[in-house]
Amino acid sequence: MRGRRLLFGAWFLLPLFLAPQVYGGSILVAAHSGATDPLTEGWTQVYFGSAAVTAGPVVNDLGTGIDAWYVYDTGTALGDLGGYSAPVSATLVALGNVYGWKLSAYIRVLSGSGTAGGSPMVLYRDGTKSWQLHFGTTTGGDPIVRLYGGPSGPSVDYTLTGLGGQYNLYELIYDPVRAEADLYVNGSLLHSGYKGFSYSGTYVFWGAGSSPDTGRGHFADVKFYVNPEPSSVLLWALLPAAWAIRCHRRRRVHRPAA
Repeated sequence: MRGRRLLFGAWFLLPLFLAPQVYGGSILVAAHSGATDPLTEGWTQVYFGSAAVTAGPVVNDLGTGIDAWYVYDTGTALGDLGGYSAPVSATLVALGNVYGWKLSAYIRVLSGSGTAGGSPMVLYRDGTKSWQLHFGTTTGGDPIVRLYGGPSGPSVDYTLTGLGGQYNLYELIYDPVRAEADLYVNGSLLHSGYKGFSYSGTYVFWGAGSSPDTGRGHFADVKFYVNPEPSSVLLWALLPAAWAIRCHRRRRVHRPAA
């Protein structure tokens, strides 16, 4: 009996090991960090059907001490794209739709990275909509970020004057009450009310995702979170424990006297 109780206790902990990581009520679904090969972080390499797209580590970028993973697209032909993808389960999509989600990217967009609809990009697709950011540069090297509106638009472009040649933090945060996302750059609100556009598929993607455009992005950090209420996460994690305690108590109550 004691062995069975120990085994049951180990089973109770299993969901905590299998689940995405929980940080203060937020669930980290997928993440990339520094010069680490994304394939070792659980990402899947997708596309890369063309020799025009290459990728690899960047160590101590520009002497800043920042490590990154670059994706470089030099081609404009159809199929010149490639990047890294991670699936998002139906459960996590539903949590994100109800409680909100955040897609963040700390990246440096190199000068000459095409127009506002440039090749470097990050996106999240929730099964019905796509939410995506494209990056380009001006002729002077300042980054341009585009909230892509889909094939029929409208898209919204912002030039980040004076921020060229450096790493910038882009955060797309979904508000479930408004069913819209807001874009923050380096902690400041840049755009409110992005609605995404209709698209299927449920995954996160980053890399070079625009065939007609070229560009090079150095991705130091990419993260996707869903943000359920802390009480909901706690309930989900502790429900097996409550059930185990209840069953144990019932066995004690009904144990025959010696």
